[in-house]
Amino acid sequence: AESEADMMANGVLDTFLFAGGLSVPQTIKQSLGAYYSGWAGKDFNPKSIIDLNILIMETVRVFPPVLGQTFVDNVFGLRYSGTPGLVGFDKEVYGKDADEFRIRGDLEYYHSRSLNWAEAGGTPVEGAPWSRRDCPAKEMSIAMMSAFMEALVLEEWCVDRDEELVLQKGPTYFDSFVLVRPNDGATNCLAGTQLPQNLGVKRQRRRVKGGKIRGARH
Repeated sequence: AESEADMMANGVLDTFLFAGGLSVPQTIKQSLGAYYSGWAGKDFNPKSIIDLNILIMETVRVFPPVLGQTFVDNVFGLRYSGTPGLVGFDKEVYGKDADEFRIRGDLEYYHSRSLNWAEAGGTPVEGAPWSRRDCPAKEMSIAMMSAFMEALVLEEWCVDRDEELVLQKGPTYFDSFVLVRPNDGATNCLAGTQLPQNLGVKRQRRRVKGGKIRGARH
Protein backbone atom coordinates (compact mmCIF):
# COMPACT_ATOMS: atom_id res chain seq x y z
CA ALA A 1 0.00 0.00 0.00
CA GLU A 2 1.18 3.50 -0.76
CA SER A 3 2.24 5.65 2.15
CA GLU A 4 0.49 8.97 2.73
CA ALA A 5 3.59 10.77 1.39
CA ASP A 6 3.47 8.65 -1.78
CA MET A 7 -0.22 9.39 -2.31
CA MET A 8 0.22 13.11 -1.77
CA ALA A 9 3.25 13.33 -4.07
CA ASN A 10 1.53 11.37 -6.82
CA GLY A 11 -1.67 13.34 -6.40
CA VAL A 12 0.11 16.66 -6.94
CA LEU A 13 1.55 15.63 -10.30
CA ASP A 14 -1.60 13.75 -11.32
CA THR A 15 -3.50 17.04 -11.11
CA PHE A 16 -1.25 18.33 -13.91
CA LEU A 17 -2.58 15.73 -16.35
CA PHE A 18 -5.69 17.76 -17.15
CA ALA A 19 -3.43 20.16 -19.06
CA GLY A 20 -0.50 18.96 -21.07
CA GLY A 21 -1.03 15.25 -20.52
CA LEU A 22 2.30 13.72 -19.63
CA SER A 23 4.28 16.62 -21.08
CA VAL A 24 4.01 18.80 -17.95
CA PRO A 25 5.35 16.28 -15.39
CA GLN A 26 7.89 15.06 -17.96
CA THR A 27 9.22 18.59 -18.44
CA ILE A 28 9.39 19.10 -14.68
CA LYS A 29 11.48 15.94 -14.41
CA GLN A 30 13.85 17.02 -17.18
CA SER A 31 14.13 20.54 -15.71
CA LEU A 32 15.10 19.07 -12.34
CA GLY A 33 17.65 16.82 -14.01
CA ALA A 34 19.20 19.78 -15.82
CA TYR A 35 19.26 21.95 -12.70
CA TYR A 36 20.81 19.33 -10.43
CA SER A 37 23.39 18.54 -13.13
CA GLY A 38 24.53 22.15 -12.78
CA TRP A 39 23.61 22.99 -16.37
CA ALA A 40 21.64 26.12 -15.45
CA GLY A 41 24.87 27.95 -14.68
CA LYS A 42 26.23 29.87 -11.71
CA ASP A 43 24.06 32.93 -12.38
CA PHE A 44 20.82 30.93 -12.20
CA ASN A 45 18.58 31.91 -9.26
CA PRO A 46 16.23 29.05 -8.30
CA LYS A 47 14.13 31.49 -6.25
CA SER A 48 13.39 33.63 -9.31
CA ILE A 49 10.20 32.73 -11.17
CA ILE A 50 11.70 34.35 -14.29
CA ASP A 51 14.80 32.17 -14.10
CA LEU A 52 12.60 29.10 -13.58
CA ASN A 53 10.62 30.04 -16.70
CA ILE A 54 13.87 30.38 -18.66
CA LEU A 55 15.03 26.99 -17.37
CA ILE A 56 11.75 25.48 -18.57
CA MET A 57 12.10 27.04 -22.03
CA GLU A 58 15.63 25.68 -22.48
CA THR A 59 14.52 22.30 -21.13
CA VAL A 60 11.64 22.09 -23.61
CA ARG A 61 14.03 23.05 -26.40
CA VAL A 62 16.53 20.29 -25.61
CA PHE A 63 14.12 17.71 -24.14
CA PRO A 64 10.93 18.29 -26.18
CA PRO A 65 7.92 16.56 -24.57
CA VAL A 66 5.95 16.74 -27.84
CA LEU A 67 7.70 15.48 -30.95
CA GLY A 68 5.09 16.14 -33.64
CA GLN A 69 1.62 17.45 -34.54
CA THR A 70 -0.42 18.41 -37.61
CA PHE A 71 -1.91 21.75 -38.60
CA VAL A 72 -3.61 23.41 -41.57
CA ASP A 73 -1.90 26.27 -43.38
CA ASN A 74 -4.06 29.42 -43.04
CA VAL A 75 -3.26 30.66 -46.56
CA PHE A 76 -3.62 27.63 -48.83
CA GLY A 77 -5.56 25.33 -46.51
CA LEU A 78 -2.94 22.60 -46.82
CA ARG A 79 -2.37 20.16 -43.98
CA TYR A 80 1.17 19.90 -42.65
CA SER A 81 2.82 17.57 -40.18
CA GLY A 82 5.11 19.65 -38.02
CA THR A 83 7.97 18.33 -35.88
CA PRO A 84 8.33 20.56 -32.79
CA GLY A 85 10.73 17.99 -31.41
CA LEU A 86 13.35 19.02 -33.98
CA VAL A 87 13.01 22.80 -34.15
CA GLY A 88 14.99 23.40 -30.96
CA PHE A 89 18.10 21.97 -32.59
CA ASP A 90 18.13 24.37 -35.54
CA LYS A 91 21.68 25.74 -35.58
CA GLU A 92 20.63 28.74 -37.68
CA VAL A 93 18.31 29.79 -34.87
CA TYR A 94 20.13 28.68 -31.71
CA GLY A 95 23.75 28.64 -32.83
CA LYS A 96 26.34 26.00 -33.60
CA ASP A 97 26.00 24.51 -30.11
CA ALA A 98 22.24 24.01 -30.44
CA ASP A 99 22.69 20.36 -29.44
CA GLU A 100 23.92 21.42 -26.00
CA PHE A 101 21.94 22.56 -22.95
CA ARG A 102 22.81 26.18 -22.17
CA ILE A 103 20.81 29.14 -20.93
CA ARG A 104 20.92 31.30 -24.06
CA GLY A 105 19.05 34.47 -23.24
CA ASP A 106 16.08 36.05 -21.51
CA LEU A 107 12.42 35.09 -21.86
CA GLU A 108 12.00 37.31 -24.92
CA TYR A 109 14.84 35.41 -26.61
CA TYR A 110 13.06 32.10 -26.11
CA HIS A 111 9.50 33.19 -26.81
CA SER A 112 10.49 34.91 -30.06
CA ARG A 113 12.07 31.68 -31.34
CA SER A 114 9.97 28.96 -29.77
CA LEU A 115 7.99 26.53 -31.92
CA ASN A 116 7.80 23.77 -29.31
CA TRP A 117 4.20 24.66 -28.48
CA ALA A 118 3.36 24.54 -32.22
CA GLU A 119 3.05 28.33 -32.35
CA ALA A 120 3.23 28.17 -36.16
CA GLY A 121 -0.19 26.53 -36.21
CA GLY A 122 -1.88 29.24 -34.19
CA THR A 123 -3.62 31.11 -37.02
CA PRO A 124 -6.69 29.20 -38.27
CA VAL A 125 -7.95 29.10 -41.84
CA GLU A 126 -10.61 31.77 -42.42
CA GLY A 127 -14.00 30.32 -41.62
CA ALA A 128 -12.50 27.21 -40.04
CA PRO A 129 -11.56 27.94 -36.43
CA TRP A 130 -11.14 24.22 -35.84
CA SER A 131 -8.01 24.33 -38.03
CA ARG A 132 -6.02 26.05 -35.28
CA ARG A 133 -3.40 23.57 -34.02
CA ASP A 134 -1.13 25.42 -31.62
CA CYS A 135 -1.09 24.64 -27.90
CA PRO A 136 -3.90 26.66 -26.28
CA ALA A 137 -2.39 26.32 -22.82
CA LYS A 138 1.23 27.36 -23.36
CA GLU A 139 1.18 30.10 -20.73
CA MET A 140 -0.72 27.94 -18.25
CA SER A 141 1.63 24.97 -18.65
CA ILE A 142 4.70 27.16 -18.06
CA ALA A 143 3.04 28.75 -15.03
CA MET A 144 2.17 25.33 -13.59
CA MET A 145 5.69 23.99 -14.00
CA SER A 146 7.47 27.06 -12.63
CA ALA A 147 5.06 27.29 -9.67
CA PHE A 148 5.69 23.64 -8.81
CA MET A 149 9.46 24.07 -8.85
CA GLU A 150 9.22 27.31 -6.88
CA ALA A 151 7.16 25.55 -4.20
CA LEU A 152 9.61 22.62 -4.15
CA VAL A 153 12.42 25.05 -3.17
CA LEU A 154 15.11 23.55 -5.40
CA GLU A 155 18.07 24.81 -3.37
CA GLU A 156 17.08 22.67 -0.36
CA TRP A 157 17.40 19.40 -2.28
CA CYS A 158 20.12 17.40 -4.01
CA VAL A 159 20.49 14.09 -5.83
CA ASP A 160 20.99 11.18 -3.45
CA ARG A 161 24.60 9.97 -3.29
CA ASP A 162 23.40 6.39 -3.93
CA GLU A 163 21.78 7.40 -7.21
CA GLU A 164 22.99 8.13 -10.73
CA LEU A 165 21.97 11.15 -12.76
CA VAL A 166 22.21 9.71 -16.25
CA LEU A 167 20.80 10.37 -19.69
CA GLN A 168 18.99 7.58 -21.48
CA LYS A 169 20.08 6.76 -25.01
CA GLY A 170 18.03 7.60 -28.12
CA PRO A 171 15.99 9.66 -27.54
CA THR A 172 18.05 11.39 -24.85
CA TYR A 173 16.15 12.08 -21.63
CA PHE A 174 17.05 11.88 -17.95
CA ASP A 175 16.34 8.55 -16.29
CA SER A 176 14.69 8.38 -12.85
CA PHE A 177 16.59 9.70 -9.82
CA VAL A 178 16.06 10.41 -6.13
CA LEU A 179 16.20 13.83 -4.46
CA VAL A 180 17.06 14.18 -0.76
CA ARG A 181 16.95 16.95 1.79
CA PRO A 182 20.03 16.08 3.85
CA ASN A 183 20.42 16.55 7.57
CA ASP A 184 24.17 15.96 7.79
CA GLY A 185 25.57 18.28 5.15
CA ALA A 186 26.45 17.56 1.54
CA THR A 187 27.61 14.01 2.34
CA ASN A 188 24.17 12.76 1.29
CA CYS A 189 24.58 14.28 -2.16
CA LEU A 190 25.80 12.73 -5.38
CA ALA A 191 29.28 14.06 -6.14
CA GLY A 192 29.50 16.60 -8.93
CA THR A 193 25.86 17.67 -8.79
CA GLN A 194 24.10 20.79 -7.51
CA LEU A 195 24.38 20.99 -3.71
CA PRO A 196 21.68 22.28 -1.36
CA GLN A 197 22.05 25.69 0.27
CA ASN A 198 19.81 25.07 3.28
CA LEU A 199 21.15 22.18 5.34
CA GLY A 200 20.18 20.84 8.75
CA VAL A 201 16.59 19.92 7.82
CA LYS A 202 15.00 16.53 8.37
CA ARG A 203 16.04 14.13 5.65
CA GLN A 204 13.42 13.22 3.08
CA ARG A 205 13.53 11.33 -0.20
CA ARG A 206 11.67 12.03 -3.42
CA ARG A 207 11.92 9.69 -6.40
CA VAL A 208 11.50 11.38 -9.75
CA LYS A 209 10.42 8.64 -12.14
CA GLY A 210 8.24 8.54 -15.21
CA GLY A 211 6.90 12.02 -14.63
CA LYS A 212 5.96 11.39 -10.99
CA ILE A 213 7.66 12.19 -7.70
CA ARG A 214 7.45 9.27 -5.31
CA GLY A 215 8.20 10.30 -1.73
CA ALA A 216 8.89 8.48 1.52
CA ARG A 217 10.22 9.94 4.74
CA HIS A 218 13.19 8.31 6.44
